Amino acid sequence: MSNAVWAKSRHFLFYVCGENVRILLRDLSKLDSLKIRRREVVRVLRRRLGKIGEVLSIEMDPEIIVEICPYVDAACCHKLIERLDDRIGEIMSRPLHPKLLQSLLGISSQERLRWTKDGRLPRSRNINFRRGRVVSIASYPIDVALEISNNPSVVEGWRRCDCEKGLF
Repeated sequence: MSNAVWAKSRHFLFYVCGENVRILLRDLSKLDSLKIRRREVVRVLRRRLGKIGEVLSIEMDPEIIVEICPYVDAACCHKLIERLDDRIGEIMSRPLHPKLLQSLLGISSQERLRWTKDGRLPRSRNINFRRGRVVSIASYPIDVALEISNNPSVVEGWRRCDCEKGLF
């Protein structure tokens, strides 16, 4: 079984494994930000890589491993790989909407609103859309949310502080 590099991109390495190509994420620290949007990532991988070859499997634990049986060689796939890379980069850096943040941190909407208002949860920007009137929703930076989710004592400390103040 050969492990020659078939192609490279910003986020992925493509290795030849027998008749197939195995695709690995270059930076495993980015895996958590992709796991949050797992369904979207799998859909993008299937759609983009389906143009290169038959997608045999997609695994995301403990790393992203995609196996494809390519129709063409790597030189013909440069543009497709570049577009895949851009799309995955956009997914990794996109801010979280409130529901996703709440499920990631295991907090209620009241806690999210209170902690956003007093500055403990930083906002990245507001998303505005029209639904009869203009509705504005805060979005949250993914890196800060992942940092907090990896350290559950932060949320517990905030809850304890709120309890002492009589807010909870």
